[in-house]
Amino acid sequence: GVFEVSLQGDQTVKSKAVILACGATYRRLDLKNYERYEGQGIHYAATALEARFCSGSDIVVVGGGNSAGQAAVFLSSHARHVHMLIRSDSLAASMSDYLIQRIDQSSRITLHRNTELTELHGELKLDGITWKSRVTKENVTREISNIFVMIGAIPNTSWLGDAVEL
Repeated sequence: GVFEVSLQGDQTVKSKAVILACGATYRRLDLKNYERYEGQGIHYAATALEARFCSGSDIVVVGGGNSAGQAAVFLSSHARHVHMLIRSDSLAASMSDYLIQRIDQSSRITLHRNTELTELHGELKLDGITWKSRVTKENVTREISNIFVMIGAIPNTSWLGDAVEL
């Protein structure tokens, strides 16, 4: 029941628990030229800094979990309009009810169900996107220069191998 961690300089620390805070890698969309637009229109956080980029423009939030819902609600007070793209037909399985209600009640957020982002456009930075309805198969292209990808993260634990149970 006691762990022993070896440190540099031949020091050891004994403990009943070990917490490794190794960070995470954001999940990415599998789209052509995706990497080109990271930092040039693709965002993984929705803070006051990113909100400044959105002032008076239409933006897209991709994802249907609580992080995506919180981002959409927060950014709707800065952006002209927030388009929220989800692959499923409902938020109920993945989002808190209070967030669903706030999204439904906001005139500045449009929820696009059964929809996925299919293309990114722009030379030096993102200046447009295309999404597709999985139901009607209709493609929609819009001048959008900021998207918020809120589809989760993967813990940075691969370096541990099988040294500990994850």
